[in-house]
Formats: sequence, C-alpha cells, structure tokens
Amino acid sequence: MSWVKAELKKRTARAGREAGSGAGHSDNKGGDTVPGLDSLHIHRLWDRIAAANKALPAELTLPDQVDGPQEPASDKPPFRHWLRAPNGAGLGFNGEGIRYYWPQPNKNKSNNFWIRWEEGKGFRVIRRRGQSWSGATDLWRFSEARIEYLLKCLVTGVRVKPKALRVRRFWLF
Repeated sequence: MSWVKAELKKRTARAGREAGSGAGHSDNKGGDTVPGLDSLHIHRLWDRIAAANKALPAELTLPDQVDGPQEPASDKPPFRHWLRAPNGAGLGFNGEGIRYYWPQPNKNKSNNFWIRWEEGKGFRVIRRRGQSWSGATDLWRFSEARIEYLLKCLVTGVRVKPKALRVRRFWLF
C-alpha cells in the first residue's frame, strides 16, 4: 500500500494550507438496480471491504455510517452501511448488493454502479447506460483483487470507473 503514505503526506500538507473546509454530502439517487440472487457472497465481500477499510491508518479510514442515507425506492431493502468519502462519494451495502455512489451526475452514463452476485457467474459490476426507462446496462465480471483500488479511489476522492474493477481475460485487454 504505497499509496497510503503518499495520501497521508498529501493530507498533512493540505491541512497545513487550509483551515479545514468541509465537503457537503449529496443525496443518493437510485434507479439502476438489478435484483441480487445470493446475499451470503455479498456479505462476505462487504466484510472484506470493511476489513480493508479498518486496516487503513486512522487518518484515512472512511467512516462507516450504520443505517446511512436510504434510496428512494421503497421496494428495495434499506442500506445498512455506508462508507463515505469526504467528497460525498461512497459505498453502500444493503444485503443484496454493494452500491458505488458518485455525487456528480452524468447524462449519458451513470457514474454509479452495483456489485452483485449471480449464481454460476460470480460477482458482477452493473452500470446503467442512458436513461432509466431504456433498461440498457453495462455488465462486467468483478475482480475481488480490486478491493484495494476501490478503497484507494474513495480515500483520494477519485471516481471509480467500473471497467477498472473487471476481471481481465488477456494481458492487454
């Protein structure tokens, strides 16, 4: 975790320059969900993400908001946990899946995505493409080795691109 030392240096330098301005949180907007099939695997993945977050130094650890902000969809289970970044981005866990939320909207493709478990296929990254009524989605296999990258992006305030979390088949692709 060489990025941890670099981020700690950057934050101490920033704290010295700034008096401490806070970033506001945006409300979470739903609409791009696909039902999960097996929550036991999602629970295990969330436990790995939470353990990796706790392994970070105290200055970099993301706060775990229990019973955090809810999605407006009443037919989905409420989010039990939110790991929130200072810029408002976050990872939410609702028992059926893990949702990545980015606070800045995009008209063409959603910046938000879900990590779900599909029986026989494993973990999948699902992102809505276009308008919610079109039903078009992008779908990739999720690489569990990318958990550290996911946390790194949250801690440093960089948007996670869903393609960066996929399992790659070939060396260049």
